[in-house]
This record gives sequence, C-alpha cells and structure tokens, in this order.
Amino acid sequence: MLKSKRKEMFDVSDVRFPQIQEILNKPAATIVLILFSLLMAYLTLLGLRGKIEVLKALDFITEGFLTIILFPTLVGLATFLYMMIYSDHKNINKDRFTAYRRWSLTDNRFGNWLVKQRWFQSTLTIPNFLFFLMIVIVGMFGYGGYIQRSDSGFVNAATFLTWNIWWVGMIFTFPLAGRLWCTMCPLGTVGEWAHRAHLPKHLTTASKIMRYMSAAIFAIIGGIVVAVALGVIFFGKSVEFILGPVPTNLNFLTDPLGFIIATLAYFTNAPGHVVTAFATTAIEDAFPIGPIVAFIWTTLTLFGVVISAVLGFIIKDYIFQATIGSPLRQVEDPRKPYPKRLRTLWITVILFAGTMIFDFAVGMFVNPLFTAFFIFLLIAMSVILGVVYERRAFCMYVCPLAGIIGTYGSAGAVELRNKDMAVCSNCKTKDCLRGRPEQFGTSAMSPDKKINFEWSAGYACPMGEFTMVMESNLGCIICTECIKSCRNDNIHIAVRPPGLDLFLKRKKTFDEASLAAVLVGITLAIVLPAAPEISSIITPAGPAIAEALGVPQFIGDYIVLVAWFALAAFLMPIGLFFLASWIAMKLGDVKKVTLKDMFTTFAYAIIPIGLVTHAAFWLVRLFDHAPSAIKILMDPFGGEFMGFPIWNKETGEVLLNNPITFPIALIYFLNPLFYLTRDMEFPNLFTADFTFFFRIGILFLGLSYAVFAAYKTTLKKFGMKDMRRSYKIMAPLVGYMIVFTMISLFAARSWVT
Repeated sequence: MLKSKRKEMFDVSDVRFPQIQEILNKPAATIVLILFSLLMAYLTLLGLRGKIEVLKALDFITEGFLTIILFPTLVGLATFLYMMIYSDHKNINKDRFTAYRRWSLTDNRFGNWLVKQRWFQSTLTIPNFLFFLMIVIVGMFGYGGYIQRSDSGFVNAATFLTWNIWWVGMIFTFPLAGRLWCTMCPLGTVGEWAHRAHLPKHLTTASKIMRYMSAAIFAIIGGIVVAVALGVIFFGKSVEFILGPVPTNLNFLTDPLGFIIATLAYFTNAPGHVVTAFATTAIEDAFPIGPIVAFIWTTLTLFGVVISAVLGFIIKDYIFQATIGSPLRQVEDPRKPYPKRLRTLWITVILFAGTMIFDFAVGMFVNPLFTAFFIFLLIAMSVILGVVYERRAFCMYVCPLAGIIGTYGSAGAVELRNKDMAVCSNCKTKDCLRGRPEQFGTSAMSPDKKINFEWSAGYACPMGEFTMVMESNLGCIICTECIKSCRNDNIHIAVRPPGLDLFLKRKKTFDEASLAAVLVGITLAIVLPAAPEISSIITPAGPAIAEALGVPQFIGDYIVLVAWFALAAFLMPIGLFFLASWIAMKLGDVKKVTLKDMFTTFAYAIIPIGLVTHAAFWLVRLFDHAPSAIKILMDPFGGEFMGFPIWNKETGEVLLNNPITFPIALIYFLNPLFYLTRDMEFPNLFTADFTFFFRIGILFLGLSYAVFAAYKTTLKKFGMKDMRRSYKIMAPLVGYMIVFTMISLFAARSWVT
C-alpha cells in the first residue's frame, strides 16, 4: 500500500506532489525560487567579502570556501526540486513549432516591408564597417599604436571601444537577440562583398574604367598605410625618417596647390626616402634578423596592397548591389566548395583559444596596435575566403568568434524560422536556400534604358541553412535573404522564450556539444590565473621550463599557457562531462545509448553556464567604463597621430599648424563635444557592490536555466513514465553544473574590489 502511494507521488500522468501544489501555485513558486536565488547571491557576496561571521568561523581552508560550496548547491537543488514539481510535461513532446508561444516581428506590414528591402542589412553593416575601419586606423596611428606606450589601453579608442564596449556589448546580445550581431557584423560582410562581386551585364565601358581606377587608388593608399605603419613598428623610426622634416607653419593653408606641388617634388627628388629607407635599414641590421624582418615587412606590405585593391575593386559593385540588387542568379554558387575535411567547429574553437593565449602573452586587449592588426587580419581572411570559396566560408568555418556567437546564440530570445512546416513541405523551388531572381528592373547603366532584366530578390542563403529543417540559431546569421526569397511568405523573425534550442533541437552533433563544454572552460581558463592558488603554480612554471629546455623565457611562457588552456579549457570540461554522462548512464541503467551520444545529447544544457560565466567576467568592463566611451569617441586618437600631438594637453588648444595632423585636428577643432568632454571624469555606471552582486546573481541564473534545460532534455530523451530513473540520470549532470558554478565563484574572489 505504501509502495503504491509512493509510486503515485512520482507518476506524472496524474497530479504530482499535490500537497505542495496546493500551498503554492506555479507563479508563486517561481517568485519564491527567484527570491531564494537572490538571497543566496547576496549571502555569497557577503561571504566572499568576508562579512558573514558564522561562515568566517567555519571556514578553515580558505576565505569564502564554505560560501562557494554551500550556496550554489542550494540554488541548484532548489531549481531541481522546482522542475520536478512544476515542469511542463504536457508540451515536452509537442511539435517544436507549436509547443511555445512566439511573437512575430515581421508578420506586420512595416516589419515585412522593412526586412525585404535590399538596403535593410546594409544600413546595419556599413556603419559597423566604418566603425571597424576607424578602429584599425586609430589603433595603428593613434596614441600607443604608431609609437608603443604602456598606458594606451584606456586612452586609445581601438582597445577601449573594441574590448570594453563592443566585445562586452556583443556578449549581452546573445541571451536577448541570439545571433543578431552577425546580422550587422562587418568582418564577414566584407568577405561576402568580395564573394558577390561581379560585373553586371549592362555596365558600360566607363563603369569598368571607374571600377579599376577605384581598385588602383585603394591599392596605392592601402599599400602606403601598411608600409609606413609596419616600417615604423619593425624599425622604430619616426615619421620624419620617412618624409623628412615636417613643416610646422600655416603656409600650406594659404597655398594648398603650392604645398601639393612641393610635396610631389620632394618625393620625386628624394628616392632614398619612402621606397628604400626601411629596406636599407633592415638589410644593414645584424644578420640574419635584418633580412628576415625586411622580408616580413615587404610581404605584409604586398598583402596590404592586394587586400586594399580587392576592397577597391568590389566597393562600387557592392553599393550597386546594396541599393538595387544583383542580376546574378545564385541557384548554384559560382565559387568552389569549402574542403569537407575542414568543415568543423573545432577550427573556430582553436582559433578563439589561440586569440586568448595571444592576449595572455602580449596583452592584445590593452595594445592598440595588436588590436588593429587582429581586426585587419580577420577582414583580410574574410576577403580571401570570400573570393575563393562558396557562401560565407569565413563565418561558417574560420571566424574565431563564430563558434562562441553561434553556441551562445542558441540561448537567445530571437529566432528566424518558418511559420508552417506544411507550406515548406509542399514548396518545390526551395528559394530560401537557392535564392530567387524574380524581381524585374530597368538598367540605368544600359545604353538602351528600355531593356528589362532579372534582379535577385534574395540571394542564396550565405550559411547554407535550409529553413524547412532548421532547428537552432547556431548556423543562422539572420541576414534576411531567405525572407526576401520566399515566395510563400512563410519565414519570419520572432521573439520567443530564451534557450528553447537547448532542449528542443533534435539533430545534435558532437563538435557542437564539445564546443558547449569548451566554452564553459575557456572563460575559467582566462580568469582562474588571477586566483593566488593558481597563479602561484603557473607564474614560476614558465621560467622553469625555459631553463630546463634551454630556450628563451617567452617560449617557456607560451608552453605553459598552451598547456594551461589545453587542460582548463578543453580536457577538464569535456573530460568531466564525459564522466558525469557515464555516471548518469550507470545510475539510470541506460543501455541503448552510447557514451558519446549521451554526452552529445546533454552538453547543450550547459551552454547557460558558459554564457553567464563569460558575461560575469567581462561585465566589469561595461559597467565601469561605458560612460567613458563618450569621452573616448570625442578623442579616439588619444591626442596623438603618428607621434605628433593633435592638441596641447596643458592648454587644451587644438594644434592646426602641422600638415600631418591637420585633417584630424580640424575635426577636433570643429567638434564642440570635444571641448565639453576633454577634462571630464566619468563615474562608473554602478557601484562595485552592485556590480559584484549582479555577477553572482547571473551566475546563479545560468545555473538555474542549465538545470531547467537538462531536466527538459532528460524527459524528452527518456520519457516520463519512470520519473525516479530520470532523477538518477539528472543527479550527476546537475552536480557537474554546480561544480563549475563553484569554480566560477572561486575565481570571483579575485574580482572583489
């Protein structure tokens, strides 16, 4: 009798836990859970700051240790208990299109019209392209770029805006808008411009000449900029070494034509400058460093010429495409397919980890020059891959940010999906995948303007996604080409409850699941060295290895960093989740599922852990420095261009007497906000206590949602008849989530200010 009653308690086909449900309905229980989690976050804050006397007395290992273990465990168990009682079992196996409510953003006249305009995406990508172009120029020639300075991280706009505003702001778009950043990302868009570049049939000979002239002008300017910047970097020479003495009077303003003629005459009569100065300096240096540096300098300069020429070659065509469209029918992509062996997310993961290692080694996040070249390199790779391979190969397989954006975007609250599966099933043309060339127009560039011809209503999907079977945000960049192409108007952009992809997705792959685990570990690999217990091991390891191997110390440091990231970012999170999956299989008596399948199925549920850990670590940059972005934007060069001052930092006067800095100084001079913000000190957005409390709060929020996703996945994978078995399967998985939340709190002790 007792056994029968106990079975009824865990039978989800009937009302579960009736006594508890009578006391609290679901909304009330949700409020209680949120308040409880906030209380635990607050107590964790006090415990880590050493203000809870009871915990201080009991803590015999290290400060905050009991806090780190106790409170995440309570939050995890409370969430688990809530899911057991109030989980929505009725909808778990329903069709993914009807199980959860969605609010369409494009099922109205304005939204539908807007996303179908050819210029819609360009209004987002072109301003961002100009922003990143500014970052490259400012990083190369502003304060701390052209001439290296140790204090330039928060002065030069390249580092400040890139890593304190853009990077952190992008992280916060993931839970709110999924992959919305990819919609406006200029890095992959430049490659797409190059990919789509072609000569329309009706362009006249004059247009062809303009196209090649544009390429030549870009090539010359780009080559000079890269050559001068690299020459100064490699050889430590000033701008006067290249150009000779720079005049500091205002004669060039009164006689601009004479100044241009004098400048041309100077370059004509001084061939020892510009062309041969750097090469001569390099070759005369000690062998073999001099020739090697000269070779690198020459190679990168030619590389800059080629990339600039390609940009110049395609920019005219792209403006044409962005506003009108392209007559190229892309049912079959004209470029060659990307190699199958390289179609994996592991490349993006390794490149992202390599970027973090590089920052650890050289401080890229506080070095304007390295930041500028990092962005320049990404743009160059995007252009090359766009010219050679089909679709957006850079975004799909190479971009070091693609893996993290796609994975975290799966937890987003915005999606692009079809409206009705039946409509897709009956569609014969599959325009969303192939593109639709059915928009007719008149060529304004044709000698005979009466000729009509086909324009592309929508390009083929640049990511190769098919909306009929698309189940997650991982591969969709919301470029809206499929919405433009679909003749049935069966695709929309909608707002939904966040994180549905984590448990509703049916087709899961091992590389995506592994990436989910890696992203949990990679942030911890970044922040844990700040903890004294970890730094005391890592810091002396580099010199010791260098001495043992007989190599320079920087090589020993690199070896330690690579080994640390391999352990903390790859082996530990993946290995421990394999262990948790194996224990879950043993406890739940799972026999018809392999360990790899078990890992792949449940790893998606830990994505919220990685997302909130990543956000918590970078949060301080946005909260502390966002207001200062106004001041930095008014003086992006940090008061210096190519080593010459733009304004006098003692008197505040803008200097207009130097032809090198004159164009930039004139912008400063005419900008009233520069004078207003020049001497202002902007406070932090929030207090340190609130920032730290918010960090711990979102760590617990991520833990709760991860438990929620794991529970939903368990029910969907193993059914709902034997709930005790489901709880046994869940136990080690929840334990994994709690342990990594504890590790994040352990690292958080170094965030206490």
